[in-house]
Amino acid sequence: MSTSDTGQIDIRLNGHAATDNGAKSEPLSIKADSIWHASAPASVLDAFTEGDRDAVWRAWQKHLRRRSSPRPLAKLFGTSPHSYLSWGMDRTKWAPDWKEQLKTLFSSDLTQQCIAAEALLHSAAPLDRVDPSPQAALGWLACGQALPRLSRNPSSQPWWETLDFLTEAAHFSQSRTVLESPLVSQLLGGELSLSLSLLFPELTSCRELSRIGQKTLQDGFEELLDGKGMVHARYLSHYSPLVACWTRCSLLSASHEDLGWSKLLAAHYPQVVRHWLAWMREDASLPFESAKIERRPGRLDQQFLAAAVAQADDRRADQLLAVRLKAKSGKSSDEAAKLLSKKGPGFHSEWSELALLQSNWGKNPARLAVTYHDRTMRGELTLGRQRLICGDWNFTATVNGQQIQNSDDWTEVCWVRDEDVVYLELQLDLSANLKLQRQMCLARKDRFLMVADALIGKEPHGLEYEVRLPLDTGITARPAEETREISLWDEEQPVAVVLPLALPEWKSDTRGGSLSVIGDELVLRQSQTGSSLFAPLWIDLAPQPRHVVTWRQLTVAEERVNVSRDSAVGYRVRLNKSQWLMYRALAKISNRTVLGHNLAGDFTVARFPKSGVAEPLLEIE
Repeated sequence: MSTSDTGQIDIRLNGHAATDNGAKSEPLSIKADSIWHASAPASVLDAFTEGDRDAVWRAWQKHLRRRSSPRPLAKLFGTSPHSYLSWGMDRTKWAPDWKEQLKTLFSSDLTQQCIAAEALLHSAAPLDRVDPSPQAALGWLACGQALPRLSRNPSSQPWWETLDFLTEAAHFSQSRTVLESPLVSQLLGGELSLSLSLLFPELTSCRELSRIGQKTLQDGFEELLDGKGMVHARYLSHYSPLVACWTRCSLLSASHEDLGWSKLLAAHYPQVVRHWLAWMREDASLPFESAKIERRPGRLDQQFLAAAVAQADDRRADQLLAVRLKAKSGKSSDEAAKLLSKKGPGFHSEWSELALLQSNWGKNPARLAVTYHDRTMRGELTLGRQRLICGDWNFTATVNGQQIQNSDDWTEVCWVRDEDVVYLELQLDLSANLKLQRQMCLARKDRFLMVADALIGKEPHGLEYEVRLPLDTGITARPAEETREISLWDEEQPVAVVLPLALPEWKSDTRGGSLSVIGDELVLRQSQTGSSLFAPLWIDLAPQPRHVVTWRQLTVAEERVNVSRDSAVGYRVRLNKSQWLMYRALAKISNRTVLGHNLAGDFTVARFPKSGVAEPLLEIE
């Protein structure tokens, strides 16, 4: 089969022109076993050998109508095709009539089925010109799975035309790398290949697609995942559709031994499902998707979640599902959350360039999702179903009036996950012999997020620094009248308070910089003369507002001599009756004293209990 410049298909049956005149022709010069596998019925093979194409079609129709294996895929997946093919897709981006076309494709009206198939098959440009969209690829996949029903057509030509086109589509995916078209390659080269191989093992061209399907899926797992089941940040928006594709492929493979998973796929699929569930928000959407987070997943999402977890056959995934659905799954969701909390949520993969800092598995978790590929960092801060901050986490800096530039990618400095905090520190090399170290510390029980940028150099400079955090739609920022804290509100409800620790609390003291709201962004600006600069923001995420808010910059001493603010800094924060100490070294690490406490590391966050003796939440040596 080939595709002409006009997009019309030249019908071929394994490279040989097919006629449809209903007449008996001369015996074919090609052998039956080049097209038909030994499992094909004798009536088909005899008619083919005699060259009677009309008899071949009648025998083939009769066989497809009467065979009991394979099972219809709708029964295999436990739901209708327009449902399981929609798993993981962003339904807000569908063409208006796409779902109706899928429903029609699997209806009982043959004429309407053929019309829907024609529309879905021609929903993209010819294969030799451009890659199909994921939606077009799903449409082609649907046509492949509808072929047994479409065989009721008295004319053989459209059926063979469709099969040949889809076979070529599966082969065409091999001409593109997985990284070029990650989702389309898995849908066509992987799932379509397995579907046709399972549905039509009597045809050698379809049976051979099993090998292509397995290779494509294995390439996808090797190229798109970090080796532990997490997708790269570049493909995070494809994560749910990819898991949906792999879940359907797992179901297909489980139904037929010849399509069995390779050892790689079998080992990594449960890991994929666990990471995917852990990254989900409460409504089964992923970070950076739609701003509105629903109370719980919809019905179709629940079908998808249940199918993925069932195929993973993994206890931890089952516990995560219980938390996501707020339903019983062996244990109640509360009990599952306690089991999961033994280690605590949180994830970082430097290969994937993704991080997730999360307070807990239970109700209203505080979550910071971070991506940092292609030298661009994005962040999403959510509190339960409320998204507070989302978008590019941009900064600008100047040295003696000259703007500095990025000169490398973000790299990991430190990652800590324990029962008290989740902490990530990344580094970016800059021009002018400077480096930026970005710190993110989420306190699980204390319910605060500290984000800070340390601009580190060796020579004294006039440093100017600015960082912008984009507020989510629906979140308003309300600066205090006399002090520098800013409250974040969702409609008429306060949800967080932001404190610029390096700046004086009172606005009447104008030294050092400002924290302001410009458009829909929080903008922190700081200036300092010295070799380094530290710009921290403390975000209170307590479920109930803490009305007593105050902070101070502390004196740091080394051998009883106060050190400059480009060598080390310390802060004290008070929210109601809770108090914390934070310390950061900016020059060489040394034994220093802050608020009567001896500190010898690089970074420390400590809590002041009633005893007054600081209890470290985090110490970085």
